[in-house]
Amino acid sequence: MDVQEFAKRMMGLMPQCRRDFFRYEHAYLSRGKISMPQFDVLEYLSSSRREPNGHRDACLMSELAKTFHISKPAATGLIDRLIAQKLVERLLSAKDRRVVKVRLTAKGRQAVSSILERRRQNLVKIFAHISASDRRQYVKTLEQVVQILKQKILMVIVLVGMSAAFPVSLGLADETPASPVSPAGEPASVVVPRESFTLQDCYALALKRSEQLAIAKQTIQEAEGRFLQSLSGALPKLSFNYSHEYQQGENEPESKFTFSQPLFSGFKEFAAMAASRAEGRQFRQEESRARQLLLVDVADAFYFYGFYQEHLELTQGIIQALEDRMEELKKRVELGRSRASELASAQARLRRAEAQAEQTRADLGVARELLEFLTGKTILSVRDDLDVPMTPKTSEELAFYVPGRADVLAAREAVTVARKKAAVAQAGYWPSVSVEGNSYTQKTTGNPSDWDVTLKMSVPIFQGTQTLGKVHEASALATQAELELSETTRRALMEIRQAYVRWESSYNRAAALKKAVDAAEENYQLQAADYRLSMVNNLDVLQALADLHDVRRDYIDAVTDLKRFYWNFKVKTGDLKDVHL
Repeated sequence: MDVQEFAKRMMGLMPQCRRDFFRYEHAYLSRGKISMPQFDVLEYLSSSRREPNGHRDACLMSELAKTFHISKPAATGLIDRLIAQKLVERLLSAKDRRVVKVRLTAKGRQAVSSILERRRQNLVKIFAHISASDRRQYVKTLEQVVQILKQKILMVIVLVGMSAAFPVSLGLADETPASPVSPAGEPASVVVPRESFTLQDCYALALKRSEQLAIAKQTIQEAEGRFLQSLSGALPKLSFNYSHEYQQGENEPESKFTFSQPLFSGFKEFAAMAASRAEGRQFRQEESRARQLLLVDVADAFYFYGFYQEHLELTQGIIQALEDRMEELKKRVELGRSRASELASAQARLRRAEAQAEQTRADLGVARELLEFLTGKTILSVRDDLDVPMTPKTSEELAFYVPGRADVLAAREAVTVARKKAAVAQAGYWPSVSVEGNSYTQKTTGNPSDWDVTLKMSVPIFQGTQTLGKVHEASALATQAELELSETTRRALMEIRQAYVRWESSYNRAAALKKAVDAAEENYQLQAADYRLSMVNNLDVLQALADLHDVRRDYIDAVTDLKRFYWNFKVKTGDLKDVHL
């Protein structure tokens, strides 16, 4: 096989292998309510360098953002979800309170260890079907590839593979129209949409695509099955029995209908039915909460993708402005009105902006991968026209949402389940009474009756410590459920308040940055005009342009956070009645 054919085969096999293994891991990660991006962060924190005392070193938020090629808001969102699950904790620097670090909790380390062990077992199962010689060759080949990658020979291919920035280079020229080209020869728009998706579109697709929701629906079916089982304990039972006994000289067939009905068993059956019904309601609330949390994940991925789209457009606009600036400077240098150093300075700024654009393309590709994973759909572009309102809330209004949250309702139903199961355990102290009757269609010779009825009663006198142990266990589980309800209620109020603070803060930040953008645009125009009159130097103009780019980027970041935190607040409160999704 020549290199061309090999490359063609690998282009088909590697994405398929990556997708299948990714979905395979997600299937068991979702049971622990840990997404794949979240586990990537956990795994990185677990492998961080150690402090001299042997403990795991804490990691800066900026380090996480840089490592995973995501923005600081994206890193913050991931860490917030992990903190809510008690897998990660924040640490404030004793020297500078503004410095925030994160590290794994004991629960987080245990989760990483468990998942990595599961991954090892999965690899053992997969490669057990491959011969030892093939496995050795596979490892050897991968080691060679790693060495080549370390030499950065394939860096361009990696960047292209991470993003969908260059559709023609990926062989998709037949699916997307050609991009307009700037004077510098670069695409003026990296993503040319054939179809744009709204947040509503993406969420609807994610609801159909989510394996976690499908699992949650199956747990509801499990509860319905357990209810039917408990119901059978209180219903009468009818059966037909036939026997035929052969003895020397005798032939004695017998057939009969048998009817049995439990009369009293300490109300165990009714308590079991009530427990399974409450369990079904609990699972429905948990499924509802899972649907709501999915909206948070989709909204984060949606707005991060939109953020990088806008950031890329902004950077390309700056590139165009710098190119225009260089053309003007070239003419001024030829006329002796500007120095060559000014042209060199503008060129350096241009190259840095181009490098920024490349990084943004990679970030855009990563965000796109996450959004497509959630939706199961190829996403070329997104659009959003949401005008986020700001509605002031008092502490009493925020606390009003707590009782109606799906997780609080689920925890309350869990208390009911535990109490009813405790009643089932206590029923072991009560006697049981039942009635059984037989109607004979064919009788043995020794049985002259056509029917009989038997009343049965069983009184537990001494059963060892089995019943006592069950009662103690059920009572402890009921107390545990009540404590979990208390914690869930308090945590819900904390999450609602935090979400509101973030929403309010991002709204005020976006409003302030909007004014800053207007001021920066005016400053750049004034600096450019003053330069033509030789009142300022070229460095002043370039700095004004850089300031304009930075404040525009910060404004886009603030608007992204505003919309993300708006949906996060809606989900945290559980108030989704006006959300048309």
